[in-house]
Amino acid sequence: MGLSELRHEYEREVIGPAVFAEIRKACASRAHRYPPTVYARSYSWDAQAIDELAQDVITDRLLGQHQLDYLFDVAESISDWRALLDRQVRITLARRRVRTVVDNLLDRAKRTLGSCETVEGSRVSEQTIYALRGEEGAYRPLTDQEVRGVVERIRVVPRRVPGQEDRAPAVYSKRNFKVLLRTVLRDAPGGITVRDLGRILELVLTDWVPAILEQIEGSVSVAVEDPGEAEFAREIAGHLVADWSSTEVTIVRGRLAGLTDMEVARQIDVSRPTLIKRRIALLDEIRTAAGDLSEAGQEVLVDELATCVMEREVSRG
Repeated sequence: MGLSELRHEYEREVIGPAVFAEIRKACASRAHRYPPTVYARSYSWDAQAIDELAQDVITDRLLGQHQLDYLFDVAESISDWRALLDRQVRITLARRRVRTVVDNLLDRAKRTLGSCETVEGSRVSEQTIYALRGEEGAYRPLTDQEVRGVVERIRVVPRRVPGQEDRAPAVYSKRNFKVLLRTVLRDAPGGITVRDLGRILELVLTDWVPAILEQIEGSVSVAVEDPGEAEFAREIAGHLVADWSSTEVTIVRGRLAGLTDMEVARQIDVSRPTLIKRRIALLDEIRTAAGDLSEAGQEVLVDELATCVMEREVSRG
């Protein structure tokens, strides 16, 4: 349909079936480039989500801000008209955006990296590149395979479970967040941008991303009643990891990350049966060291093991 036909319908009905079809088509075309959990408050851009977006464009922009009048006053061709309509859709999407857990973590990462003495930032093409001080490699965006590799490693870093009273959960403790960032920087010698880090965190926090901060719900971890038990559990973890070889650290990290025995065996270059024997021996050692720790104390032990393992690997790299 051409612009003249749309204009005639507009003069008769303001928004008739042809104009509405153009609006919905523009919404569907543009929306699929935007994450639905952030811009649609939904898990997918299904028909209902597209219809809701179209209604927002009509109500908030085309009628509410008289932009439909502007489209027909200014456009000299159907392509002009559609380009102007697309801009209204983009404005509507931008105003729908909600902050996610990842957004909060990216802001936190910029503050942490910007104040870290071992990290330097440089500007390239309007982006800040964060790299370990002294690195000489040139920046390049991480490939999908490299992103998956980093995700596999940092998935082990413990996260705190948000309670219903948490309006902006920290997700990672200060110490664990630094471990996470150091791991990412170690695996990206040329440095990373905030966009790179966002790609990584969205995969690591797949179960957190859909949660709007004000609406997060979750079970609260059982607290350790005796602070001394928590400290004892941390000491046990520290001593265990300090005594392990690099190979044993890799085995435990693989277990914590949920990797298959075949994947871990390949990493340390041993057969799968050999890997299983060594893994069982390490798990028995952990159980023995845990002794009479309560269930909550055991949770502290596992979290501390994960953090100490990651710190060992970062310092080794």
